[in-house]
Amino acid sequence: MIFVLLSYGSWNEAVYISAELHDLNRNMVRSLIWDHGIITAIYVLINLAYLQVPSLEDRRLLKP
Repeated sequence: MIFVLLSYGSWNEAVYISAELHDLNRNMVRSLIWDHGIITAIYVLINLAYLQVPSLEDRRLLKP
């Protein structure tokens, strides 16, 4: 549940970021798109890494 609360908290933190931006309409959208893109890429890469780990059945086959 903590991770869910942290993900909702990031939207709250966007308000603080918006106070520091110049040209708010353009840069806020740009920063949110970049942030979501980076998080999505990390998520996909971690899941691809999980798929590369051999399963328990594969490990049994590798033992002599």
